[in-house]
Amino acid sequence: MKAKSISRKYSELQRQDWDTVRYSIMRWSLMVKLIQDWEEFAPLLLKTRGYQIVEYSVKDDDWGAIPYGTSNLKGKNVLGRLLTDIRDKFVIPANKPQFIPPLQISSFQLYGTNIGRVYPSEYYDDFLMD
Repeated sequence: MKAKSISRKYSELQRQDWDTVRYSIMRWSLMVKLIQDWEEFAPLLLKTRGYQIVEYSVKDDDWGAIPYGTSNLKGKNVLGRLLTDIRDKFVIPANKPQFIPPLQISSFQLYGTNIGRVYPSEYYDDFLMD
């Protein structure tokens, strides 16, 4: 929430196609988190095996699900669905990707530099040791 409130100051710099690409970028970001922190993140996701992951929110029924009535939730739950999908496709079968490719969207950049493949953290450790 803090990051979101800080970003509001820079809303004029937001991608014009944000509403079109945001789910892809979030999935990509979660995959990067997974391979960069497999030892911590994968076991957390594995603990949810057999359950649908729900991002509980009191305001955001797009990324999460909000209370509806006394014991129900409603919303798209996009973040929960992305996490569930990543868990089912990569964590449960122990299928750790060797790298995460960049998204094929225009201007997929960080600080003006095109984003390339992202490798697990141990790749960078080995690279820096050479």
